[in-house]
Amino acid sequence: YTVDGDSIADAVAKDVTSFFSKQVLTAGTPVAQTTGERINAVLDDPEVDWSPTLRDIDTGTRNTGTQEIAENTNAFNYINKVAETEQGIFFVDKQGRASFRDATIEVSADTTVTFGQSTGIPYSGIQVTFGSELLYNEVVIANVGGGTATASDLDSQGTYGIRNLTITDLLGDDDQQSVDLALELVEQYSEPEFRVENLVVDLHALDEADQNAVLGIELGDVSEIIFRPNNIGDDILRFGRVISIQHDVNTEVHIVRLSFQEVKNIPFVLGDTKFGIL
Repeated sequence: YTVDGDSIADAVAKDVTSFFSKQVLTAGTPVAQTTGERINAVLDDPEVDWSPTLRDIDTGTRNTGTQEIAENTNAFNYINKVAETEQGIFFVDKQGRASFRDATIEVSADTTVTFGQSTGIPYSGIQVTFGSELLYNEVVIANVGGGTATASDLDSQGTYGIRNLTITDLLGDDDQQSVDLALELVEQYSEPEFRVENLVVDLHALDEADQNAVLGIELGDVSEIIFRPNNIGDDILRFGRVISIQHDVNTEVHIVRLSFQEVKNIPFVLGDTKFGIL
């Protein structure tokens, strides 16, 4: 407060990831499990003891191994390493649930939000990269206690030079998973492409239906983004998985900033009116 009687109260809040960051795991050797099973096991650990009713955990598409959990292993750091092994995302959702989205890409005409200037929900700003910022043509993957897998795109290396991405200390069950992940990543990132990094949406300027659609977006959701750089040429369509949501709100405006991870292979959804058309 000030001496003239003007008082201001600031409320500071944290989500429950701060709880996990203060917990340590029981030391021991786990059994091989899917990534989702491993995260549930961490949440079941007596040192964490997170309620089963406050979870929304995907099964996982990759398996974790039997790497020893050492004394004083931080629960949040360990969960994030499991998520990295999966190439998924762990977060606390809007309902306060510990949530894990595995690498499975889910889309549907009913739930996938489209952003665009002429089609879909309009945005006021977009950041697009085209260059070497996310160009990797040599990918090295290694699990704790495992071998090293290297995948290379020789054509890309010949054109752009070697651009390396190394991810180590993963918790995969075997080296074949490292090989598969290395191949996936080098396929995704070996060529420069237009990649949408983030969008700015003026929520206050949208109608109620579009506001609800934006507010309903959760981390891990896939969005469709249509853009035309500097309004030159044809529209470009990209899909992105939401990895960050930021709200800037005051008494006059509400700005939503969405950050994305590129999604290249959109699944065919049988019977879907948009993603089930050949």
